[in-house]
Parts: sequence; structure tokens; C-alpha cells
Amino acid sequence: MTNIFLIARDSVRALLHRRLLLAIMLVMLILIVIFSLVLGRFNSITADGAPPPDTAVAEQGLQAPQPEPESFQEALERAQPPPAAAPDDEAREAMQMLANQALVQFFGLVAFGGMVVALFIGATAVSSDVRSGSITMILSRPVARWQFLVGKFGGAMVVLLGYSILAAVAMVIFAQVNDMEMVPAARYAPWLMFCRSLIYASFALVLSTLMHPILAGILPIFLTGDLFFNLFSSGNPVYYLHFLFPTYGPFDATSQFTGGILMGWNEVAILTVYALDLAVIFLLLAMWRFRSKAVT
Repeated sequence: MTNIFLIARDSVRALLHRRLLLAIMLVMLILIVIFSLVLGRFNSITADGAPPPDTAVAEQGLQAPQPEPESFQEALERAQPPPAAAPDDEAREAMQMLANQALVQFFGLVAFGGMVVALFIGATAVSSDVRSGSITMILSRPVARWQFLVGKFGGAMVVLLGYSILAAVAMVIFAQVNDMEMVPAARYAPWLMFCRSLIYASFALVLSTLMHPILAGILPIFLTGDLFFNLFSSGNPVYYLHFLFPTYGPFDATSQFTGGILMGWNEVAILTVYALDLAVIFLLLAMWRFRSKAVT
């Protein structure tokens, strides 16, 4: 276990020093900030441009001839603007729907960044050490190949978990800055994003032991059970191929931001077990392939 822990720690340190990975995270951070600023500006313009419901009535009242006020206090009371009418239920629902749509777009951008980071980490976890030649020095010590692979995978999971935590914090800040009410789906959306990233990374890891890292980072996007599930009916034999590939659709929480039946904690637990099962299966396959793979 000591070897696995040391390899995982070195893996985290190496990943945080990878320029390309840092560039990807920096680009996603810049996009998130720009999106937040643009949306906040749009909300302010929309709020300023919407006249209160009784503006026309107030203008007509100002244009109508008024008798001379009897006192300064009465004139001061007449000069006060009329109180803004409280928004009705329909307006409140429309505002909440717009806020949910903005939160959906924000979370979709963050989730896309998590997918890119997971594929990059999974596809290059082993190939980067093989290309640099550092794996030869590591395996020359009393370190088994399976320990090396488990340590690299553990370090990758720590980085992905850190990204998911930052995504959760970013969602809370985004909602607070733009005066949005957090919907119930936001409670578990970052965790589901981490589970989906776990599948992407482990799938890319096993593919990286079979092919070039670029292909290993692209194929998990297309080798998905959702493709067969959505394109073919249940009567078609090709439909059942979706059982052989990972399914990412249930982990997408964006559809639940705007309404519908909200996912409960029992469904989240089932999806977590599903993601862990797939990660273990892919890790075992990678270990089986890696034990006979040439590393020089």
C-alpha cells in the first residue's frame, strides 16, 4: 500500500505540473468567468429595461392637472414614486425558469470541462511516463505493475474529485452572484459529474494500453450505450449492444434543473455503484493488458 500511496502522490504532483492540463483548466475557468459576467450583465439589463406594471398609469397621473398642494408635506408625498407592484405567480415562475436555464448552461459548461479533464488524465496517465522513460526507473524498484497502475489511477481520481469540488463551489458562487435560487438538483449534480468523469477516465485508461493516447481520449465519447439506446428500438438486436458499453445519460443532471421528476438519493447511490463497478472493471482490464505491455 505504501508504494501505491507514493505513486498516487507523485501522480497528483505531476498532473498539477502538466502544462496542457493546466491550460485546459485555465481555459475552462476563463470561460466560466466570462459566462458569469455576461449573464449577470444580461440580467441587469433585463431588470432595468422592464418597466413596472403601473408606469403608464403613473405617467397619466403626472400629466393630469393637479390642484395646488395645500402644504409642503402634501407636495412631498405627491412627488414620491408609486410603490412597485409585487410580481405575480406567473412572472415569478418565468423568472425562476430563466434562472434554471442559466444554471443549466453554467453546469453544462462546467461538466464539459470535467469530461475533457477526465479524458486527458485517463489517456495520458501511463503513456506520459512511457514516453518520458520514467516508468523504467519506477518499475526497476520493488514496485509491481499493478501497483503502478493503481497508484496512477488513484492520483487521477484525486484530481477529478478536486475539480468536482471546485465545480460545486463555482455553482454556489454563480447562483449567489446572480441572485438565483439553488434548485434541488444542484445538490447532487457535481457528484454525478464526478461519477461520469470516473467512467471516462477509467475507460480512457484501458484504451490507452491498446492504442495511441489521442484515440484513447476520443473513443470514450462515441463508444457509449446511449448511442444504441437512442438510435434503435427495443425490437432491434443492435439495441441490446448498449449493455456492453458505458452509459452516461443517467449522470446528466441538466434535464432535472428545469423540472420534471427529481432524482432521489437512492437513484444517486445506484448510479454511484454503477460508476464504481465500471471503474473497477476497466481498471482490472488495464492491469491485465499492462502486465504484458512493453514499456521501453
